[in-house]
Amino acid sequence: MSISIDLLESDVIGVGSFGKSVGLKGGVRVFLITDFPEILCVNARFYIPHTPTTNLLFPHNATATSHDMINTQTKSDKTLPFYMLTLHSYNAQASVIRWNEITTRENADKLRNITFYSTINDTRKSCHLQQNEFFYFDIIGMKIVENGEILGIVQDIQKIANTYYFVIQKNFLIPYIDRYVLEINLSTQEIHTIDAKTLHISS
Repeated sequence: MSISIDLLESDVIGVGSFGKSVGLKGGVRVFLITDFPEILCVNARFYIPHTPTTNLLFPHNATATSHDMINTQTKSDKTLPFYMLTLHSYNAQASVIRWNEITTRENADKLRNITFYSTINDTRKSCHLQQNEFFYFDIIGMKIVENGEILGIVQDIQKIANTYYFVIQKNFLIPYIDRYVLEINLSTQEIHTIDAKTLHISS
């Protein structure tokens, strides 16, 4: 049986989503959205939101409705209920994951199209960044500063081809390359740029 736990919506980060079930013992195909697959280690804790579908898996803990489903694009500071799952195994080559709490094909089928999450604290502990690497959740919300002028706030990060872009506005994307980004300062929450202002396309 899974534990039900309340978490701040602003404290969780998406790791992946589930596809079809695999095998008879609860295996399920997984599609990762994290850049740090090393977080998927045995006995690591992850979380799925209370929904009408997941409530069928753990009926004794079911207290939430479909309105409690999380939307990572519009995070707030409200508290939402999740079920905690512990990882049994992850086959990276086959993209198949198994959970200690999910042991039948029937229950694995109920996970389809569900997103699973980690907490920001667990992600920091499990993922070791290299020089000039940053977590998405650290970058989003930082100010873009050029020659003392604030050009905007990072709203999102997109990967196009092999380049990451800081999304400031709909028509304002700054590629994360040395040509435009001089420094990322976590302590001041500022990204210092050069010539990035010229990338803003007027609508």
